Amino acid sequence: MSGWHVTENDIKNWTATDKRRSEELLPQLIYKLIRASSNPRKIDFPFGDSVSTGGWDGELEVDQGNLFVPSGVSAWEFGTDKSVNSKANDDYEKRTKAPDPFDKKNTTYVFVTSRHWKDRSKWEAEKNLEEEWGGVKAINAKVLCDWLEQCPAVHRWFAELIGKRCPNLWDIEQGWSKFSNITEISLTGDFFLHNRDEQADRLKDSLMGSPASYTVCAKSINESQGFILSVILNDDSLSSKFLTVLDQSAWDDIASSKSPLILMPINFQPNGIGDAVSNGHTVILPTDESSQKTPLIRLDKRPRLIQQEAIQKLGFNDSQASKLYSDTKGYLEPLLRHEILRPREYIAPKWPTEIDADVLFAAFFATEWNSNNDSDKDILSALSGMDYDQLEKQLDKLSTYSDAPIRRVGAAWQVISKIDVWLNIRSLMSVSHIDRLGDICGKVLGDTDPSFNLDPDERWMASVKGNIPKYSGLLKRDIADTLALLSTYSDDYVSQLGGMSVKIKIDTWLNHLFKDNNTTEFWYSLGRSTSPLAEAAPEVFLDAVDRSSLGENSPLLGLFNSEAEDSFTGGCYHSDLLWALETISWNKNYLTRVCQALARLSEIDPGGRYGNRPFSSLVDIFIGWVTYSSATHDERANLIKQVLLKQYPEVAWRLMRELLVGNTRTTSGIASPDYQHWAEGVDKTTKQSDYFSYVGKIVDMMIAEADKDPDNRYIDLASNFDSYTVAQREIIIDKLLSVDIDKLSEDSRKKLLNRLRDLISRHREFSDSDWVWPDEVITKLEEVYLHLDFDSPVLNAKYLFDDHWPDLIDPVKRRKVPYDERQEYLESLRVEKLEELYDKSGFEGFKDLLENCQFPRLVGFSLYKSKLKDLFVDDLVAWLGQDDCYKECSNGYFSAMAHSDFTSTKKIISEHHLVDENIKSQMLVNLPATQETFDILDACEESVQESYWHKIAYYFVQDKDSSLVEYISRNLLKNGRPLAAIDAFAQYLHRGKSAGDLDAKLAHQILIKVATNPEDIDRVSIQAVSHDITQAIKFIQDSGQCSDEEVLQVEWLYAKAFRHHDFSPTFIHKSIAKDPSNFVQLIKWVFVRKDGVEEEETMPKEQAKQVASAAWDILDTLHLLPEDDFIGEWVSLAREQLVECGRLDIGDLYIGKYLSKCQPDEEDGIWPKKSVRGVIESLKSESFEDGIVNGKLNSRGVTARHPYAGGEQERSLAGEYQAGSESVQLIYPRTAKILRVLADHYRSDANRHDQTVDLN
Repeated sequence: MSGWHVTENDIKNWTATDKRRSEELLPQLIYKLIRASSNPRKIDFPFGDSVSTGGWDGELEVDQGNLFVPSGVSAWEFGTDKSVNSKANDDYEKRTKAPDPFDKKNTTYVFVTSRHWKDRSKWEAEKNLEEEWGGVKAINAKVLCDWLEQCPAVHRWFAELIGKRCPNLWDIEQGWSKFSNITEISLTGDFFLHNRDEQADRLKDSLMGSPASYTVCAKSINESQGFILSVILNDDSLSSKFLTVLDQSAWDDIASSKSPLILMPINFQPNGIGDAVSNGHTVILPTDESSQKTPLIRLDKRPRLIQQEAIQKLGFNDSQASKLYSDTKGYLEPLLRHEILRPREYIAPKWPTEIDADVLFAAFFATEWNSNNDSDKDILSALSGMDYDQLEKQLDKLSTYSDAPIRRVGAAWQVISKIDVWLNIRSLMSVSHIDRLGDICGKVLGDTDPSFNLDPDERWMASVKGNIPKYSGLLKRDIADTLALLSTYSDDYVSQLGGMSVKIKIDTWLNHLFKDNNTTEFWYSLGRSTSPLAEAAPEVFLDAVDRSSLGENSPLLGLFNSEAEDSFTGGCYHSDLLWALETISWNKNYLTRVCQALARLSEIDPGGRYGNRPFSSLVDIFIGWVTYSSATHDERANLIKQVLLKQYPEVAWRLMRELLVGNTRTTSGIASPDYQHWAEGVDKTTKQSDYFSYVGKIVDMMIAEADKDPDNRYIDLASNFDSYTVAQREIIIDKLLSVDIDKLSEDSRKKLLNRLRDLISRHREFSDSDWVWPDEVITKLEEVYLHLDFDSPVLNAKYLFDDHWPDLIDPVKRRKVPYDERQEYLESLRVEKLEELYDKSGFEGFKDLLENCQFPRLVGFSLYKSKLKDLFVDDLVAWLGQDDCYKECSNGYFSAMAHSDFTSTKKIISEHHLVDENIKSQMLVNLPATQETFDILDACEESVQESYWHKIAYYFVQDKDSSLVEYISRNLLKNGRPLAAIDAFAQYLHRGKSAGDLDAKLAHQILIKVATNPEDIDRVSIQAVSHDITQAIKFIQDSGQCSDEEVLQVEWLYAKAFRHHDFSPTFIHKSIAKDPSNFVQLIKWVFVRKDGVEEEETMPKEQAKQVASAAWDILDTLHLLPEDDFIGEWVSLAREQLVECGRLDIGDLYIGKYLSKCQPDEEDGIWPKKSVRGVIESLKSESFEDGIVNGKLNSRGVTARHPYAGGEQERSLAGEYQAGSESVQLIYPRTAKILRVLADHYRSDANRHDQTVDLN
């Protein structure tokens, strides 16, 4: 220790030569010494910049003092002045007069100086004699020197501070500084400690305990070391006693110290650990998984999401953390070598020099493969030039390195950090390695996926059906990824390959691949390999896309047509192609060709269920308010003008329209390259001036191009005034005002008028909003509207009858005007137009409107409100007998009349002597569903009544009269319309009326009819009334009006059809919970005997199938259990009957599933509750216990999780079940076994989910 031992003179000289520095650091030195030699209850010693803040220099309270630290409360003052006595006396007098906050008699006054102070003892004795304080203590450089001898960790820190080097010992600050600064992005304690609170607390508790030797084990020694340093750095008590030891000599020296220390050796295995512990030291050893010692703490690899959160503690955002994890799989050494962290000290692994380069390049090229797949293994053999078994032995050895580049995840081998492996082996690359890669590229990448030949909606079952590719998806994707990486980086090593360009080789390989496989099946099979192939050889890829998109039945059209109808079971098979094109669009050299390709694909795209379309990618590349291209706004605008408008004019027009202000409000961005730096340095933000200048250029192009297709393009010009400058607005309005109407088709003219009316209406209705256009623009658009409006009275009026709430040139502000007033205003407009039409075109014009408008019923309604209402009543009555727009007009007319003047309607019925039952019943259908109407109906002939009940579709009872609801429902049921009857009946239930007001027996009759003979299913679908049915079932369950047998009948009928609806067969469940024979009957219906005894068939086969299916569903949904005090007896009775009918084994299984639905016990909170545990322990039935386990597992259902969450949920469940097992194992051993099985299952599930994350 003598080489760096601090002497009294060292302290005195340090103070004399750097007084200001010593003033700042003396309090810190004392603070550390106190921490190292005692356990303070309270300590406050400001140091550094805080020394001049006023108040006491130090406040301390310790229970047990020592030679240097007084017991109890002490008040401290420091001085570094040359005149020590003067400073000591001044401070003493000042503090004695104003001791606050201390009680002098119970406080020790301490004065500390780093000077020599020969009168220290004398001064201390004199002040103690004054008895002003409980005690007085003085400390000088000599005492400090003695104190340092007792605290070696602080001694080493202070020695380094004053310039006495100790290269083989580091205190905590120096050790952490050395460790955390090996990268420019400094490591942080939060990174190592994130989500490791429990392990950190355990280490602290152990280090504060009795002297001992401990190990911390992690995937690498560096990670263990980082964790240990981070824990100690965060605790002053530990850090004041901690030293990192770098060699045996320093170890021997420091281990002999009698002052307790925490010692961590690094880069060597010390001799004499036991001796150090016997001297009162604690030894902490950082190890990796190769260590044979049982660790105090094992740091498992953190799940992806947790590790990404930890990486964010280094200052990275979420996307950067995700990339770093993807590149390194979360392992520390590859992370420390990653270019994003900018390593200062390269930690070179040993394996590049110790493992055969053929093995390393085979693993690197393949990256991931399935060791259970023989074809994958053949490829690895070809890449390595050795037998696979021999190769795997080498891989096993490689995976044992503490900084291993490869790992096995289940059956898959996986390179941990591909870019890291490349950086470490690139100098070993040879021509033979590249040639081997070329030999297998065509085989792997050209392998087609046989699931293509399945029906699109069945492809999700391809693996079940055995329709899987020859090579694993892991291998295929990563071979393509290897080509992308090599294409980016390998040509820096041309010289070591004898001048061979790997980039040119890759272009050649892929050119052959695409030319030899120009089929839809090939593009479908590429899948996730598509983007890396495009990045590897952009020109070759674009040539392939061009070839494959030509012709009427091109391969890529086939790819679009492969999309499944069902978005759940199918897939979007062209998305990888679009992402590939987006990836290479970042390179300006390829941008134009990419846009041409996307435009061509947009032309042939038939559309589909998925939003990921070629046109969407094109929009994202050209979008102006954010930048997803290396091309400037001006360059992209020019690309549209010079290329797309000339070659793909329709696509270009659509594109320009989408780029206008407000037309594309959201974007998810475009795919970026994994290795090429094309997207780096692109500022995605856009200046507002640049954006509006860009839009202005696009508008100019649209104005110039609009006349080439006025039927379709003028409407776009009229719809986007937000995007126009004042000058552009004037040009467009002038163009629209000067349009030759005769050159526009009638359909286009209608669409343009509708669009103008929509715009004018919306902007006038919400005129106080900040987004509305100026009044002068709206006024000008109204001029355009009037210019384009039809002279024909029919066409002029038609829009009012094409929509229940049409847009109006002069709208009513719905926010300010009540609904009734708005409706009255709209009706007045319709009436006005109708009267105007009749004045100009007469009855023929009226009929013309009926035949051409969307809602002729509205015409009839307005007719009744107009002055024309009495002109052709006879025609309207006659039209009731037709089945066309005229009948709809009559329905509207007489419905309006009946609701407005019921007496007049009755008069028409009587005066017109309606003999035709069809017309008479149709007239009645237009009357409101009131008692008065039904009195008229009841007086009619039976044939009219039957006709009425077959026709009526609107049976809403305005006054909520339950007797009328029952009347309507009963008659609908009587006339073969049970589905309409349930709809009518349920309208009362939906209004929250008392269930007791309705006849549950009637509901029962309707439900039986709906289930057994739904005659009107062609008019009302089951889906349309499914909610009504469940409401009616609940009604009869709760009403108390029906017998248990009647309710059970309904529940049995609907048990299967409504299994997944909001309906529970409560009475069935109750009957089973009360009587186990009902449970046994379900088992008998579903399962056959297993004891060889023949059973007589009691029902026809088809009926038996239906009953078995319903019984199966009941068994599956059982959840209402017998009472706790009956469960044991229930099980015994059920098993007796199951033995009699030869179904005990299957019965036990389903009893177990049934009882698995029980809740946790109310007393101890552990599942299953004690009554069920008692059954488990007494039965000792494996089948029953299997049922318990299966039932519990199946009850969990579908889970939702973050894609990178892994098995967090399952680990939590495993922990719960394991804890439950340990709690009950002494009293309920078989139950404990069940809980362990569940815990093991969920642990296995957790590992499976973790592996899935690791492999993605």
